[in-house]
Amino acid sequence: MNDARHAPAAPDDFSIDLSGIRLPVAADAVVDVLFDGRRIWSFAPDEHPTGGQHRKVRWPAALLRRLHGSATVSLRRHDTGTSLCHREVAFDDRDGRVRIVSDAGHDLVIDKTGNEGRALDVLDSDSRTSLVDGLASTLRVLNEDCGVPGFMAYGTLLGAVRDGHFIGHDTDLDVAYLSDHTHPVDVALESFRLERIFRRNGWHTARDSAGLFKVFITESTDAVRHIDIFSSFYCQGLYHLVPFVTTALSRATLLPLGMVELEGRYLPAPADCATVLAATYGQDWKIPNPAFHYELPRSIARRVNVGWFRNYLAHRRPWIEFYEDGSSDAVPDGPSAFARWTGGLEDRDALVVDVGCGTGRDALWFARNGHSSLGLDYAPAGFGPARAAAERDGLPVSFDMLNLYDLRNVLTVGVRLAHESRPRIVHARFLVHALGDEGRQNLWRLAQLALRGGGRLYLEFRTPLDSTTEHAFGQRYRNYVEPDVVVREIEQRGGRIKYRMEARGMAPYDNEDPHVCRLVASWSE
Repeated sequence: MNDARHAPAAPDDFSIDLSGIRLPVAADAVVDVLFDGRRIWSFAPDEHPTGGQHRKVRWPAALLRRLHGSATVSLRRHDTGTSLCHREVAFDDRDGRVRIVSDAGHDLVIDKTGNEGRALDVLDSDSRTSLVDGLASTLRVLNEDCGVPGFMAYGTLLGAVRDGHFIGHDTDLDVAYLSDHTHPVDVALESFRLERIFRRNGWHTARDSAGLFKVFITESTDAVRHIDIFSSFYCQGLYHLVPFVTTALSRATLLPLGMVELEGRYLPAPADCATVLAATYGQDWKIPNPAFHYELPRSIARRVNVGWFRNYLAHRRPWIEFYEDGSSDAVPDGPSAFARWTGGLEDRDALVVDVGCGTGRDALWFARNGHSSLGLDYAPAGFGPARAAAERDGLPVSFDMLNLYDLRNVLTVGVRLAHESRPRIVHARFLVHALGDEGRQNLWRLAQLALRGGGRLYLEFRTPLDSTTEHAFGQRYRNYVEPDVVVREIEQRGGRIKYRMEARGMAPYDNEDPHVCRLVASWSE
């Protein structure tokens, strides 16, 4: 009998435009989407809604915002490479080809979570070597310095076992460790302890949840990538590999650790890799599937990822991508006009705390002009080059990670600043409109703690009058807040407004002249 599901589809069964892709309901294999011959995205048709004899697949938001101009779009089955559709598409009336690249010109793909990233299949041999070196160093720190059994996990383990290479469509690296603890609170505390060991050893880190943090490594091309470090543990008879695996798995499946070859290096891996991979990806784990999605029952997902460990990733992923894909290369090296304005109003003996420091350019400028400074940011990949420059030049500036969506982190940093003997200045340029409501309230908490004994808060942020203008760095997340709302929130926290100005002409960049508000507040005068 003929299987209608695998019968060739007629060209008219497909359509591709700005609204998405229409394809036959019968299409059931994972589909690769290519633009001008380069694979950009893959999807599983059966995860998208049907309408009559067709399915409608909408573009991921990260891809949709780049669909300007024309492209030759090809659809092919991922498993066989069979072409399903191949046609020239004009997405709008702009001239030129669709460009799915970073501002620095690096090729980007859309990963299985719908986010942009630089796929590992673009690595040259030197970059592969540098990444494997970074992976080996990470595992060495876990096993030797931290004293926990660390091993390759998730996609990194999958690629190693399948063919000894990175998975081409992956964008990062994954390791895990097995904790001896059996209570989630103790597992979380241990994860924070391990992160502190990495930081003491000179690594740059960021935290995604109480059970997951990442370390940053640099390719030979100076591009930055990250390695996720996942906690795993046994609790109530089940094995949990944060955040996606909860299953019945014996300890003998993991320990004693074995070794598996990856890119020519033998690295620690679970004792029974096949069983671990089947528990992670299902029995079809040997079959490549770039559109794979984890299907953890909702009750377990809420308990593990909300109740036990809480996700800290709100709004951060786009910033990590901004720095890792090279888009931040377009950020000027010199100080902002706001930093010059702040610096001209404050004495040199004050410690300037640059919250949301980004690339660290303002924090460096303060340090070069007589101030001690501290740069704090949600995405440490951004200030990596500035930290290296400060160390090289012996400047009085340090950098650290701050997550304004993690109250524990906010209170820890705020109390530390409150005990500073020097006057403090909290400087936050273009941060307020980059925060959700929770993050903004925690910014006021931080300022209240840091400035209770003296000092001032300097803010510059976009107002709602800027919401309809074109921005030099595209349509990034922006939460436009009325200045009156900001003033009211600060006053509710006990602050007093010392200066307020709203206008254009204060923060021009390239062809953009945003409407901004500048505020100065204090808690002690």
